[in-house]
Amino acid sequence: MKLYLSFSFSFVVLVMACGDDHNRHQADAPVQTADAPAIDAPPGATVGYGRVLVQGFTAPTAQTSMQSLFYTPSPYGAPVIEGPCEVTTHATGGTPMLVNAGDLTLTIGSQVLSAPAATNGQYTMPSTSSLLFAGGETVQLHATGATVPSFDASVTAPATSVITQPATQTTIQVDHTMPLSFAWTGGTGSVLLAMYDSTANVEMRCYLPAGPGSGSIPVNALAHFPVGTSATLVFANQISGTASPAGWAIDLWVFVDARFANGTSAQASLQIN
Repeated sequence: MKLYLSFSFSFVVLVMACGDDHNRHQADAPVQTADAPAIDAPPGATVGYGRVLVQGFTAPTAQTSMQSLFYTPSPYGAPVIEGPCEVTTHATGGTPMLVNAGDLTLTIGSQVLSAPAATNGQYTMPSTSSLLFAGGETVQLHATGATVPSFDASVTAPATSVITQPATQTTIQVDHTMPLSFAWTGGTGSVLLAMYDSTANVEMRCYLPAGPGSGSIPVNALAHFPVGTSATLVFANQISGTASPAGWAIDLWVFVDARFANGTSAQASLQIN
């Protein structure tokens, strides 16, 4: 099963690798649609906030796609920092307005993905039937501008990791009084776990250095979620870039799914006990 990271909050846990330049702990969880709870945006988003996701998949079939969302105003709350994690309670009042950033052009080497300007804030996003990066390529994004001013952003494409703990797709029984540990080999950036609890309207995101090949989510971060919480884990490698046109904060996230040793896309279920 291929699980896409779409622009809608679901009851999902995302375990991803995030670039070291991602130093303000931004979510790699799905971005909201207009009828979803508000998410937190970074400092500087006084007018609006946007995200462009470049998604690469290796299994079960190779694919690259681009998704984007820009909205104003930007309702967001300050996160609570718990060690390597941040926990945010999302605002529920008001609905952000989806807006237009003009034509979007994504360039990866000699490959180009384009999305024409969206007058209603909804972009028709392109995809390919191949993975356009293996790691190390420059990914460049250009927006011609409209309600969102013109901007450019670029990042280096990530390489994928092999997840070794868990070693296969499984259900992880989590003791909320103990740290939650993971392990992996290869890949770039740092490992992120992002969890959204739709009942409590709380999101947790934890960033772990990729270099050591292992890391844990601390007990005090898990304590923000009640016993009985269940979700899906998806592993990926991600590197992030930003752009800051006047009054706006824009994230460019490029990620590729991580794999188990047998080559399948890495994911698991989570149950907090």
